[in-house]
Amino acid sequence: MVLSDKISNQSVNADTQRPQAPEPTTKLKNMPWSQVVARKRTSLMNATFENNIHNSQQGKVIYSKVWRVGRSPGSVLLDMTDKSESPVQLMALIAKQFPSRIAVATTKEGSRKIAEINFDPLDPAIDQILKDGITFENDAVRLLPCRALDPAVPLVRLRLSNLPFLKEDILKEQLKMSLEPYGSVLDLGILRESHTGTYMVRR
Repeated sequence: MVLSDKISNQSVNADTQRPQAPEPTTKLKNMPWSQVVARKRTSLMNATFENNIHNSQQGKVIYSKVWRVGRSPGSVLLDMTDKSESPVQLMALIAKQFPSRIAVATTKEGSRKIAEINFDPLDPAIDQILKDGITFENDAVRLLPCRALDPAVPLVRLRLSNLPFLKEDILKEQLKMSLEPYGSVLDLGILRESHTGTYMVRR
């Protein structure tokens, strides 16, 4: 354990009256159980999106934070989790906006959908796609990829459970304090219930 979980294990002897839970909404009633209990990862360290106003229109920019090694030099990684486009539709967008790309490969990492886009390492399109991203004109969204990690970087992934109930900023600082003696912390994430956004205690 990284943090003490005695906070979450404390017993409460006082009798309390629980408020009656509100009636579920019609949408939640009709959702399959698999969707009700589905979990969505939220980063505590890296912003996943920000809203910008361009030409009086609201647009959303989503920043990909994918910690993976690329198949070849010149690769960037795109988090497609929040997009419904198929791999073929994504490849068509990339071919139109970045015709100098060499290859595109899609994969899944848990519930995340990730695309690796490869360019010649000297291609200036790498800097362009990192700056401008892929534009989805149908919903005014831009996805910005990140560089794939160098294979020489030793990457360790940890999954922690039974974390205490703490405010997110406090939890982040306590986790960083516990883990940083062992190396640089690239990201910290928590799991949320996908419909209500409730923190589910596991990392």
